[in-house]
Amino acid sequence: MKLLILIFIFSLNNYAYDLCDYIDIKTCDASATNLGRSTSASFPNSTTAALNNPSSLNMERGFGLESIFFNNETQLGIVTGSGRIGAAISQTPTRETFFSNISFESTQVYRGRRVKQEVYDPDESYAFSFAFNVFGKKQRKGLQFDMGIIAKHNGNKDQSIVGAGATLSFNKVIGIGYAKYKDVYYEDLREKTIKTYNTDGEESGTITYPNTDAAITDIGLDVETLILTLKFGNFAFDHLTIKTTYDDENIDPSYVKILNTSMFYKKWIFTYGLREEESFREDYSDEKFKTEKFKHDGFLGIQYALNKSFMLGLFSNYYLLNEWTMGVVIFI
Repeated sequence: MKLLILIFIFSLNNYAYDLCDYIDIKTCDASATNLGRSTSASFPNSTTAALNNPSSLNMERGFGLESIFFNNETQLGIVTGSGRIGAAISQTPTRETFFSNISFESTQVYRGRRVKQEVYDPDESYAFSFAFNVFGKKQRKGLQFDMGIIAKHNGNKDQSIVGAGATLSFNKVIGIGYAKYKDVYYEDLREKTIKTYNTDGEESGTITYPNTDAAITDIGLDVETLILTLKFGNFAFDHLTIKTTYDDENIDPSYVKILNTSMFYKKWIFTYGLREEESFREDYSDEKFKTEKFKHDGFLGIQYALNKSFMLGLFSNYYLLNEWTMGVVIFI
């Protein structure tokens, strides 16, 4: 046991020197820039990391464009940093991705979206994140403390919410981050006619909602995230927990737990993740809907840096639709 502890302490003090965040980012391959984050280092891009905790933003000097492509859907993110300050704005959905919390949809809307493999994306929704280093950013060893603010706009209700997060890391190898923000689930189905689906995923008719408040879902909630990160040589490990508590006392809190790891090899990033969702909604697997408290998903990703400024990626199950998506990241 003592030997294991000594090996671990040695790793904290030495493996960090292999990471790209100790040298000028322009001399590194684009595949290594993820390691500049104190937490969420294994996540596919900066905007995905910042949606859970704004202090996870990579604050390295530069400007970046990030995009995810799926069918006719294109989500764009813009990231910039000055060295100790970072900012990002994103159209990427803040819910219903492998790395985020769940959406709140009526049963038939949810079933139809899953059967048709449609991305959950409220109209005119976006998120803005801002992060800054409090101390330790320029140190090679020791403690580093970052803070961040996030603002999200819900297009369905035309309402904005604000939250905050903080990250503490040691020797740029171990990091722990916590964030909290308020949000709202809003769905207005008044006078809308939608298709209905049975538990076998087959169309079973249509339903028209009345022009009354009963067709509106408006539930406030609190979202808390806790993430632990370990960067060890060419590997990054993240464990993320997302807890959602609802203002409606009849709805039990939901939890999302994610274990994600990435291996950085030359110009390549290989990513594997496991996700457990504990919630009230149905599970959709084998083209059938089932009542399951726990739902499980996996994630695979491969990214390749064509040069120091351009990286391509291919992801499986990013939108929890068992789909394949393509990612593009450009650094300037």
